[in-house]
Amino acid sequence: MGVLEALPDRFYVMRKKALGYTYFIKYDRNSWDAKTKRATKVNSVIIGKIMSGDGCGIIRFTPEYVQTHPILNTAAIERRFSPSTNKWEFKEVTLEQGHKIITTELPRVRDKVLAVRSIGSYLLYMRLLHGDPLLASLQHTFPEQWEKLLSLAFYCIDCANGCIALQYPRYSEDTKLPYQHSLSPKVITTLFQSISEAQVRSFFAEYTESLYTSAELGRRRFWAMDSTSISTYSSLIDAGYGKNKQEENLPQINVMMLTDQKSGRPLFYETFDGSIPDVKKAASTFNELLHLGAKSFVTVMDRGFYSLYNLDGIVNMGYHFLVCVPIDKVKLYKGAIVKANQAFLTGERYNNRIDQNVFTTEQIVKFQRDNKEHALKLYVHVFYDQERAGAETKAIQRRREQLIKLLKEHVTLDGDNKKFADTYLIQNKDGGITLNNTAFQQACDQAGIFVVVSDVVHDGQTAFLAYRDRKVIEDGFRDLKKKLNCSRFFVSSDASLTGKCFVEFIALSLYMRISEVMRKAAARDELLAHHSVPTLLEDLKGIKAIYFNDGYVDIPTLSKKQTDALKLFGIKQPVSGYREEQALPNMIRYARKPHGDSIHA
Repeated sequence: MGVLEALPDRFYVMRKKALGYTYFIKYDRNSWDAKTKRATKVNSVIIGKIMSGDGCGIIRFTPEYVQTHPILNTAAIERRFSPSTNKWEFKEVTLEQGHKIITTELPRVRDKVLAVRSIGSYLLYMRLLHGDPLLASLQHTFPEQWEKLLSLAFYCIDCANGCIALQYPRYSEDTKLPYQHSLSPKVITTLFQSISEAQVRSFFAEYTESLYTSAELGRRRFWAMDSTSISTYSSLIDAGYGKNKQEENLPQINVMMLTDQKSGRPLFYETFDGSIPDVKKAASTFNELLHLGAKSFVTVMDRGFYSLYNLDGIVNMGYHFLVCVPIDKVKLYKGAIVKANQAFLTGERYNNRIDQNVFTTEQIVKFQRDNKEHALKLYVHVFYDQERAGAETKAIQRRREQLIKLLKEHVTLDGDNKKFADTYLIQNKDGGITLNNTAFQQACDQAGIFVVVSDVVHDGQTAFLAYRDRKVIEDGFRDLKKKLNCSRFFVSSDASLTGKCFVEFIALSLYMRISEVMRKAAARDELLAHHSVPTLLEDLKGIKAIYFNDGYVDIPTLSKKQTDALKLFGIKQPVSGYREEQALPNMIRYARKPHGDSIHA
């Protein structure tokens, strides 16, 4: 006999959303009640419950029912809603050896208060996700896991602790979540290991397509591209030694991310070997984006991604770029810089909106690739800031004096200091130290200047604003490491890494959405009750819901800051009352009153 045959012929479900349960009830037949003029179910018996108020999940049958259907000792039945058929469906779930899903007890009537949960952050996150392509893509790609993944992402934001497995069980008891059940460390690890690289890539393909369809991405798309290194103590396959941006002497895994600069929405990420530099990884990233269906955009990159090989490859794949030129590569654009300096002398190149002197020219850059000569037509944007130039020049002079003093004291210089001394100081054989005036003059000529090149952006002001706005992805990485406390992966195996990174991507996506709403409100000169995301979330944690066993949910009084925070995000203020799914006897007891002797007696 198949496990699905253990289902009774006649049954119904009773959702108790406020309690976090769904009862599974069998009955013998329907009977018409002449007095109430409605059909009633005869001999109704609770045979199990689902540990979810939305009716989804594994049916935990009572011991009495399992005794009559022994097959339920080795397998279980799960109830799920299928979006494709728009119907509820049941499927067999094979249990681990020796594990049983049996209901041992039902809620006790004497427990008047079933739970007290924080609901503020839940209201915020679900408001941001309502009708959003992120939620739709998550549900479609991970139909069996999305609630758990989303709940773990909520934890990452609320608790700012990357070590999920140890603290999540208590958090799930005290906080309203999409999946309102505790997850043990073993279950969380199993969940992470169930997420494959193929599923994550499929999610990105659907997510970007949904963003295009919903017009969430503008026609003029500037996507910031950057990477960061995350150190690890674990022996992961991709962990390697490279240029560690936190200056930690540990193996690392690099993370590449693309973010839409207009909305601050993370769009794509990938992890790669920590020993591979950014400049070598960029080409394969664009090749993957091409096959994932990402439409043409302008990628905005910092100096670490600059190479003519990369730039030519980006153009050949149908994408565009805007990149800052590294100091040691600026000499390739010496002609443009000389013309810019001459133009800056008149003072007529000053742009008040960006507070910069701007000069733009076109240049054909030739280089060798695959033993063939290639050429790129570039717009070269030269920017100059007098205050920055003075500060940079003074910094060189100050550092020269500091290093001269150290050398005279016979102190051995470290890597950066030695490199600086070799450039700006001349150490004679007799121990004397003189200044390298030629190097200093070259530095003065370039002080306060930075160069940005692009294949399509021909306006200097647009180029400056696009490069400045790429700060959004730097903020994202900072938030990921500092505010979400993800400076470590907190996984010990490669099997868990993919799932853990994906949960952190969801968390970062929500966090940056919150930050963007607050930033835009501040730009409109709105008076904000909170000036940072952490303080906002901390205040929202204080919005509580008290769940009583008769189905009544009490919402304690909210502070002005809490109501202002809800209003900022367009969230309807929660109110006390009975839930709509409660049984009629509870619904009519809406005006409870104390009983006993009158206080005036």
